[in-house]
Amino acid sequence: MSEPVADRRGLHPAWLLLLLPNGYFLISQIVGLIPVNGGAGWDGSVYLDYLDRLLRGQQVENSPYRWMRLPGFAPAALAMHLGVGMEDIPRLQSIVNAAVLSGAAALYYATLRKQIGSPAVALCATGVLFLSWPYLVVPVFYPLLSDHLALALAVVSLWAWFDGHRKVLYGVGFFSVWVMPGLFLVPLALACLPFDAGGRAFQPAWRWPVFLLLSALAVFACWPLLGLRDEEILRHPPGTTLGFVELKHWSIGFVLVGMVVIAALWTRLLSSPDFWRRLAWRPLAASSALIGLGFLSTFLVTDWSEGLRGPDLVASLYLQAVAAPAKPLVAHVVYFGPVFLVGLGLCLRPGRAGLAPRSFPLGAVATAALPILLMGSESRQWLYFFPVIVTLVALNERSSARWRLLLGVSIALCLPSVTLGSALIARATERGEPGLGWWWYLAHHGPWMSAGAYLAGAVFAAVFAAAYYGRWPRFGD
Repeated sequence: MSEPVADRRGLHPAWLLLLLPNGYFLISQIVGLIPVNGGAGWDGSVYLDYLDRLLRGQQVENSPYRWMRLPGFAPAALAMHLGVGMEDIPRLQSIVNAAVLSGAAALYYATLRKQIGSPAVALCATGVLFLSWPYLVVPVFYPLLSDHLALALAVVSLWAWFDGHRKVLYGVGFFSVWVMPGLFLVPLALACLPFDAGGRAFQPAWRWPVFLLLSALAVFACWPLLGLRDEEILRHPPGTTLGFVELKHWSIGFVLVGMVVIAALWTRLLSSPDFWRRLAWRPLAASSALIGLGFLSTFLVTDWSEGLRGPDLVASLYLQAVAAPAKPLVAHVVYFGPVFLVGLGLCLRPGRAGLAPRSFPLGAVATAALPILLMGSESRQWLYFFPVIVTLVALNERSSARWRLLLGVSIALCLPSVTLGSALIARATERGEPGLGWWWYLAHHGPWMSAGAYLAGAVFAAVFAAAYYGRWPRFGD
């Protein structure tokens, strides 16, 4: 497959730098700041307290889990050092988030525009990324989170991958350990699977011993699910009763089948000599070394022997996986939008012609991430894979009708965010009612997703899949 000739027509990337901040301004006027701790939110207020104490020279509670994220709040620390009051920091941070993510989106569009022959597809893909819950709404509604910097770094990693800037990938990998757990996986994977502009088709292979070994490991990994008590499932997260205990065995069965399917996908990769030939071993070693140094720096700066070291990841994944059948996948569709379903479908395509040749590395990254996406319903923990999935779809889907569908649904999913208006949520909270705003907010956080939100999300995913993959005249090829 030859390299496409970039079409210079269409919207110039500089226009996005002017237009996108207006989108953030508009959404911020609609939703305001989260009415928790003066707009700082739950975690954000803790980080602000840490920064305030550090700037005053006071001791703070040892919390390695939170210490590792403080570099992501450098703008807030600088503003506080310059005398900005803590009550003004959330609004200032939302402005910084808007500026950084607008720049990242413009960079993303400029990069896709060079790689895709159709400027319209590049613009639609950028719109699907921008008009999503984590990219458009959360950065201004809940600004004091490291998620927003993680999204920007994932986009920068894709730009560096396309343009061959490996040193940038190394730098992002080193810094990423100080931003968000798991973010380092994106620059690491992209560094060792370089972009092939020529587009050599991947040659999958199959070896039964590899599949049987991976399947056995999948069954072994799922075995502890059978030991989970009904009370644990019902009351996860703590303080709730959201688990579908009566559907426990259906949930376990879905996870087991899903893991065996993933084992088959991994077998096609790992059994192929072509896959091992494509790995860039020196960049892999260099990137791994720098990421290792990044982790080492966290151990030198923080005391990991005590304090909050984060939740038990494996236990949390198990409980999230069995909360309801396919709940993690439903949660990802609600959080990222329907483009997640399309990316998942691309990973499942069989045969040599499954993916556009140039997108193979992105397909490999997404396929490698499938186990945690299958089991973990807290989608924000894996949001750094989101730009990768959108780009995977952009390099494969050329149907303008389907892109219009994706973009239209993304816009439609933004509309209910008007219920997040701070005044609306505050009034509902004062009356002791959950309110539609809180319902919509918690619907985007898988473990806290209500039964109604889960069922609505499942129906939405099924209807969208029928519209997208069905041979309907308006949406078909």
